[in-house]
Amino acid sequence: MKGEFTGRFVNMTHEGKTARLSLASVKTTWGADIARAILYNKAIAIGSYRLELELLPDELNTEDTRKEQAKVGLCRALYADLHESYPSTTYVWLLAEADRLIAGGTPSGGPSMFLNSYLEKAGLKEGG
Repeated sequence: MKGEFTGRFVNMTHEGKTARLSLASVKTTWGADIARAILYNKAIAIGSYRLELELLPDELNTEDTRKEQAKVGLCRALYADLHESYPSTTYVWLLAEADRLIAGGTPSGGPSMFLNSYLEKAGLKEGG
């Protein structure tokens, strides 16, 4: 994606010292794969260096990104398993239902009960 590194910054920590670098300079120094890994994962460690992306307003932090990825993965897998048995269940509905359940809602039917159980097992929701 052209320009994906433009205007983004990284805090690099090494031996207790921190420096602010542009993500574009990280790409130049360590390569596009490293820069993409930082952009995707929000933070990475390379040997004794720790590189952490400066977040934009409303951008998910590392933990929230992990949780979002886990939620999306669960919904994809559950949709693949259930779409034939529950034809009215859509992937988009499962994502919305996951958000509702994580926010404290109660399951409302078969697919919702499966989803609730998986969310609890994945640690995305407090168990009962």
